[in-house]
Amino acid sequence: MPSSTALPLQSARAGESAGKVGTTSKARLDGVEAARGVAALLVVFYHSALHVEADVGGTILWHLPHFGHAGVAFFFVLSGFIIMFVHGKDIGAPGRLGHYVQRRFTRVLPFYWIILAYYLADIWLFRPARAPGAWALFSNLLLLPQHVDQIVGGAWTLVFELMFYTLFAFMILSRRLGSALLVLWAGLIGAGFFIHSLHHSVALIATASSPYC
Repeated sequence: MPSSTALPLQSARAGESAGKVGTTSKARLDGVEAARGVAALLVVFYHSALHVEADVGGTILWHLPHFGHAGVAFFFVLSGFIIMFVHGKDIGAPGRLGHYVQRRFTRVLPFYWIILAYYLADIWLFRPARAPGAWALFSNLLLLPQHVDQIVGGAWTLVFELMFYTLFAFMILSRRLGSALLVLWAGLIGAGFFIHSLHHSVALIATASSPYC
């Protein structure tokens, strides 16, 4: 039986170990945040180069800033890592679905809706002829896949993001079902490289088969 002095020591060591784990986790996430910042800068350089080249002509640094387009794919990879890091333990635990939906979807939609409202106000006030119809408005509100561009230009990336969030929600409901859907999605992406007609089919299939996934 441990002595009275051993118990505090064990508790202290346990606390120290927990602190180390917390520090390691924080360091890992700090690294991810730094990588996110680098990816954001790459995307900014890419779009800046496109605008300068279109307005001024010529090329900038031998098209080197165009590599910044890879920052978008890098963002998707980071997103997948973060989801697994934060919610990996929720896979196969349907009771955690509400918590997951609250954390994931509320991080994207509210701020996006504010930006969308600004764009819509601009269209309705100054370009009413370009006002979206009911279905287009509904699709943009919920970031549903569609064949035309989103009202908010950069929101196309959020469409893929929410598709992945939805797929992960199925993994929380059922590990087998979610895994099957993940394999199906990966198959569609692979097929999209060779069967180009997929990109002109139903909007959901066209989006799901895009290599941007």
